[in-house]
Amino acid sequence: MSPEFIAIIIFGTVQLAGLLILDLMLREISVSTRIHVLQGRRIEEVLGELARRGA
Repeated sequence: MSPEFIAIIIFGTVQLAGLLILDLMLREISVSTRIHVLQGRRIEEVLGELARRGA
């Protein structure tokens, strides 16, 4: 196998992993946003809280 082929496989795997992580994060944000909206809190507060928690 050529080095280029190996590099493409590694790059593709890393990209796929990144997309999966991003998808899970977005799903978690939307779920907790929905829960907080049901509790009567504003979305901005929730996003600020998530940003602080992630920092």
